[in-house]
Amino acid sequence: MYKNNRREQLYKAAFRLFLTRQYDSVSISDIEKEANMTRGAITYYAGSKLNLFHEVVKHYLVDKQNLKHKITSPSFESLLDFI
Repeated sequence: MYKNNRREQLYKAAFRLFLTRQYDSVSISDIEKEANMTRGAITYYAGSKLNLFHEVVKHYLVDKQNLKHKITSPSFESLLDFI
């Protein structure tokens, strides 16, 4: 598996966990199991749980949604349209 695929695998697993549970209730062990990765691999790709959380938010909510473009576009009438 290529590095980018492993990182994507980690991000997807962490996203599922952070989406359904509060940050404090998600442990590194939970992430290991969900991502099917070792703690060392998680540390290599993310550094820490907090950094992983930030990267997941950036990856799935900022980058994928193209928020930079959306913020400068005045064509949205509601928050729902924006999202």
